[in-house]
Amino acid sequence: MTLPDRLEALLGVLQPCRLLADIGTDHGLLPIAAVQRGVAAAAIGIDREAPLAQARQNWEAAGSPTGIAWVTGLGLAALADWRPDAVAIAGMGAGTMIEILDTPSWRATQLILQPNTQPARVRTWAYLNGWHLRAEQLVEDRERTYAVMAYEAGGGPDPAYQRADFTAAELALLGPLLLAQRDAGTLAYYQAQHLRLLDVGGHEAEVWGRALV
Repeated sequence: MTLPDRLEALLGVLQPCRLLADIGTDHGLLPIAAVQRGVAAAAIGIDREAPLAQARQNWEAAGSPTGIAWVTGLGLAALADWRPDAVAIAGMGAGTMIEILDTPSWRATQLILQPNTQPARVRTWAYLNGWHLRAEQLVEDRERTYAVMAYEAGGGPDPAYQRADFTAAELALLGPLLLAQRDAGTLAYYQAQHLRLLDVGGHEAEVWGRALV
């Protein structure tokens, strides 16, 4: 199955898991591909009934692979008796994503996130809630740039944030592993953000500028 670049990036940072829960699965492509490629032994896609109708059609078109269930509901509360070890949440704004993540009493060992807006807010939530950043990348899809982040449950301070030259809040803005990698795509993204804020000025513009040095 061919995936859009954004979903391909999500699947690329997902480590092998027993059960993947895709929250807000929409078309269901991520759980289908994860099971077909052997990254997830099983998967569930959670969404409202209308999107799940399309997900089921895509599942049937893919040959109805076993080990995939479609669950009608909203957010992590719909997991009920399911016990996934991997959770993916993608394609929604940071505020909605954080509201879902704040659902009590859910557990997983890895968390794959791709917010459509304000990735710094999502990074901050993860930093404050004991999730350690394992992988991070930028992906271009339909002329937009998205941050894809993979977390693992951790204890103590996140090593990705152990830098003396930027505060934790500044690293949440920049993406600590993106800053460490400093590849051409990341630097181009930093440059675009710096130029966007250059006329406005302020601390955020200064942070983007320092990241370029």
